[in-house]
Amino acid sequence: MTPDQARIVLLEDALVDAQHLVEFLHGCLMDTNYSYAYPQHTQERLDEWRALAKPLRGCPHSFHRADCPACREHAAWLKRHHEARRVLKLS
Repeated sequence: MTPDQARIVLLEDALVDAQHLVEFLHGCLMDTNYSYAYPQHTQERLDEWRALAKPLRGCPHSFHRADCPACREHAAWLKRHHEARRVLKLS
């Protein structure tokens, strides 16, 4: 993995973290009947972000199971993430 590829991996991860935060905050505002201007813009941005960096699928397992597609996807993500941090000397 090159340094540029490593940066892309970590930037995608940061974008997914931002998606989760914005989804949480948007949900808090909407579920409490709080009114804010242009909530549809928030949803449009989230849709754009999902097209750039798709969040991992969740599963109910607390460990990686070989027969679970989501677990295999997560294990592959962890491997890429650790390699990217190693290449950029972040850990």
